[in-house]
Parts: sequence; C-alpha cells; structure tokens
Amino acid sequence: MLNAKELFEKIYKEFSEYNAYKLLTRITQFHRIPGSNGLLEAADILYKWLRDNDLDSEVRYFDVDGSLRYLTIETPVPWDVYDGEIKILSSREEILHRFIDSPTMVMTYSPPGEVEGEVVYVRRGYREDFDRIDVRDKIILSSEPYFSYRYASSRGALGFIYYNPSEGVEDGVPYASVRLNKEETKIHRIPAVSISKKNAMRIINSLERGEKIKVAIRVKSVFKDSSRIPVVIAGISGKRDREIWLTAHLCHPSPGANDNASGVAALAEGLRAYKRLIDKGVLNEPKIGIRVIWTAEYLGYSAYISSIGVDNLRKLVAYNINLDMVGGDDLRTGSVLTLHRAPTPNSSLINLVAEELFENAVRGSRGLVSSVPINRSSVEPYSSGSDHDIFNVFSIPSIMIITWPDKYYHTDLDRPSNINPTMLKITGSMAYSISHYISQLDKKDPVFLLDLVESYINKIRGEKILRELLNEDKTRILVNKCLIPKYLARIYDELIQLFTDPDTHTTIINKKDELIKKAVCKEDLDRLFMDKLVDYQHLLDRKIKTNYQGVLTLREIYKRLEPDEIDELRRSIENKNMFMINVALEYLSLMKDNTIREYLQLLYADYGFDLEDLRLVLSLLGTMSRLSLVNLIIY
Repeated sequence: MLNAKELFEKIYKEFSEYNAYKLLTRITQFHRIPGSNGLLEAADILYKWLRDNDLDSEVRYFDVDGSLRYLTIETPVPWDVYDGEIKILSSREEILHRFIDSPTMVMTYSPPGEVEGEVVYVRRGYREDFDRIDVRDKIILSSEPYFSYRYASSRGALGFIYYNPSEGVEDGVPYASVRLNKEETKIHRIPAVSISKKNAMRIINSLERGEKIKVAIRVKSVFKDSSRIPVVIAGISGKRDREIWLTAHLCHPSPGANDNASGVAALAEGLRAYKRLIDKGVLNEPKIGIRVIWTAEYLGYSAYISSIGVDNLRKLVAYNINLDMVGGDDLRTGSVLTLHRAPTPNSSLINLVAEELFENAVRGSRGLVSSVPINRSSVEPYSSGSDHDIFNVFSIPSIMIITWPDKYYHTDLDRPSNINPTMLKITGSMAYSISHYISQLDKKDPVFLLDLVESYINKIRGEKILRELLNEDKTRILVNKCLIPKYLARIYDELIQLFTDPDTHTTIINKKDELIKKAVCKEDLDRLFMDKLVDYQHLLDRKIKTNYQGVLTLREIYKRLEPDEIDELRRSIENKNMFMINVALEYLSLMKDNTIREYLQLLYADYGFDLEDLRLVLSLLGTMSRLSLVNLIIY
C-alpha cells in the first residue's frame, strides 16, 4: 500500500491544472442562482465535461417553486435576471453599477422594476427605525438586506439598496439576497440592488451634509411558476456497500470563481486523474466507493438526501469531504490553505488521515509541493458554513478544505484572475488521496494504525491544553481534560470495523477503555458549570432532542417569531460572532441524547464560549423549545 505522500504524488502528477482552470472559467460565465436557468446551464456544462472526459455521470432534478421544502430548507421562488442598473441623478447622471459589469449588483430574487427617488439611509433596519422615518416613496439604503427590505417594502418604499459596511474591498459590489418565497412575491414587489462600500459611503456622507441624493434603479428580472435544481453525480464504485461522498456546491452569482467554481473544477479534474490511474493499474480500485456530487449549496444536498432517506444516508455514507473555495491565490486574496477537521462529536479516522496527508504531502519542507509558493497553510478545528454541515448533523464525519479568508468573497471581484491553478491541483489531489487512503486502511498493519491513532489523540489533547495554558485558562484545561477523550475514543470504534481478528479487537477495546478512563471528571465539571450558570441549573440536567432533520438556520427561527421577538433576537446577537451562533445551532444536532450541561461544556471546550456566550445559547435554546424546534427532556 502506498504511503500518504506517494499516493498524493501520483494523483498530483496526473492532475491537469489547465483542464481544471478551463472548466472553472466556463462555469463562471453563468449566473448560478438556485431556481434559475443559469444554474441549469452550468450543470449541463459540467455534465458534458464529465462525459467528454470518459466519466460516468448523471443529472437528477428536484422541483423548486418557492414553497416546497427539503429537510429544513425551503426552496426559493424560481427566478431569472437579465439586466440591471443604478445611477445617481444630478446635473450630470452617473452610473454607479451595471449588471453587465457586476452581476452581483442585482440582489438575488429581486422583483423587476424601474424607479426613481430620493435616498433615505436606514442603517441596520430594525422595525423601530422604520417607525421613526417616513420611507414612503423613497429609496432605502441599508446595511441589512433581509429584514430591511421587507420593512421598506411594507412601508411603501419605491426601491432598496444594500451595501456591506465591513467589506474589505471598497470597490467590490457585494452579493446579497432578498430570498423571497412564493407568498412573499405577492407582497414585496420593489426592486433591490447592491452597491460597493465606496459608493455607499459617498451617498451617506452627502446625506449627512444635508444634501438630497436622488437615484434611479432598474432591474429586469422575472419570477417563474416552477423550476428545477440540478444534482450532478459521478464517481467510482467500490467493493463494499459504503461510500465516501465528495461535495462542492455549483451555485453562486457570476463570476463566483473561488466561491465555488474552484471546488467544482478541482473535484471534476481530480476525478478524471484518479480514474485514469485506476484504469492504468497504477492504483487499485477503491474498496469504499466514491460518489462526487455537485449541486446547489445546502438546498440541492438536502433535496438529494430527502430522495435517499436520512436513515439510508447514514448506512451508505461513511465520510464526506467538502471543497469550498479552494483556488484562492494567497498573494492576491490573502487566503490560507486550510483543512478543517470534523467536529469533536464526530471525531473520526478521516480527521487523522486527512491531517497525515496534509502534513506529509503538502505542508513544510517535507511536502511534495514545497517548491510551489504556498506561503501559508493551517489545520483548524471544525468550522461551519458549507455543505459539510449537512453531513455532520447526521453524524457522518465531514471535513472541509478551503482557501480562506478571501478579500473578494461574495463580491463581483471574485474572478478567475484571482485563482491560482496550482491550488486547484493541490486540493483536488488531496481530496482523492484522502478518499483512496481511507478505502485501503484495512491493508495497514493494525499496530501501525493504533500507534497513528494514539499519536493523533495525544496531539489533539495536547493542542487544546497548550492553547489554554498560553491563555492561562485553567477552567478550560479542566473541561478539555475531562470531556474531549470521551469523543476521541470513538475513533477506536472505526478501527474495530476494519479488523476482524479477535486479538486485535481486544487490543483496540483496551485502548479505548484506557482513554475513556481519562475522561472521568464528572463531579468537577458539574460543579464548574453549576457555579458559572447557577441561574440555569434547573435546565442543565435536561436532555436535548431536536425536532428537525438537517441544518437549522437563524432564518428558520426568525420565520416562526412575532415581529417584536425578531428584533429582540436580532439585537441579542448583533455584536456576536455569527460563526459562534451557527456552531451552537449545529452542535445541537450532534448532541444526541446529551444533557444541556454537556452541550455547553463542549462548546466551551472546542470554541472558548465565554459566560455571556453560554447564556445567549441558553436563551436561544429556550426560544427554540417554545417554538417546538427542540424538546428539553427531564430524565
């Protein structure tokens, strides 16, 4: 069996940067909005590319109409956009943005319309802000796209303009959505556009000086009664019933080069290279089959999983590898090549294998590609925000490879010129190397694997404790020492599935028991959290049971609240890191039959939630319990 570096080298040498980059540039030409013709056309291009490269593939379609739901995801209203423009009207007209130059300037799912009017600035757009300001027959400028648009429309505004105040690139026109469903299209009819931070600040500064600013907005779009979401599927069959799924979302406004034409192209060309090596006999056929799926982010995967059934998904899929934004040139975008592990509750061999491959084949002086200008790379804990979330909530260990951050993220400047084709080669080769290595693990010497697992577990425990020592956080050291081994011990269960020899089983079980014993600190942990959250002690021993299947989003919670409650929740999280909120929501699905105490302890251990963060999570739990999204069971 090839070692990690040798395996990576063979796929890396077969991978064609040019072939991948050529596909990427073709995909960026399409405005790939879910429910639009652009996404269907991009899927057709990808499907033909796969067939032209002798890869068996198929396309499945799922209906979208603005009211259907797949798992927790409501389908958007079918929509296409053809043109748009915003200009300032003064003694000399000035065009700020055109759709033909900046496709992100029309907010996705914006109604059509042509309007002229005076601009009114309503920054964050709470309901009380609209109570204080007369917006009738005005055009609203706001830094909050979703609620402000709805408030503006319901109060008689003519049009809506969004800008991103935190935009790193002031000339970039941000991607944002009003995300209307079928019923809302009957209520909200005003056109909505985005402008760059630079142009927004010009308007805001003029308004603050007492000047009146008049603009004209034109959006040419259409709502349709129905459309479809494409799911493109390819792969290589294995000898066993289980599969590894590789994912990269196909949707995004044009150009969307790094996000996420890069992941699409890296997986496509990687599959071509991998299959060619198998056909030539350089690599053995995988024992675990590989299924590659390209579709709309969250929505398409939820639809496809719905057709399979969640229970069948858990039986079929062993692991997921997600590629999202993998082509960023670090010198242009400021990106870091990053491997994000599966979350602690899904601790798995895939974390170990991915990290081993990342370290030995890519990073540092030992790496095969050390001569390639990879200035920065990193291995990080789990991070939410892409399609690996969907698999993780169903307890399928899922990792993500990404080049992040990207200063052009979610703007019209996310162009092919900012892509480094070698990054496509590295990340695509890495995805298939990880998959193939895992499929051959049963050929490894059990002693070697046990040593590798023990080394990995000690590394993770050491990382966590060292971080807290540097921060002088003795409380989190205790939590990590007592809690984390329980979850890391799950890796031994995967080893038991690999080997049938009774003596090997006994050795593995003894190792697992030894590790779990290190986690026996229950009384210390109970006392710690009782002291910190004494006001909530009546909740801490309740078990969590979720009443939803899939990824739960804040938007879904908002839809179930009254207007006053919406603003109250928005204010409570306004200055919080949204990553924290998303992780807290996702970990709810991972904590099957665990108490609230352990749920909070894990958030505390993994991400350093402080006391106020934990109180906010508890408040959010109370809201979700009232909305019947979760049950808090007394046992």
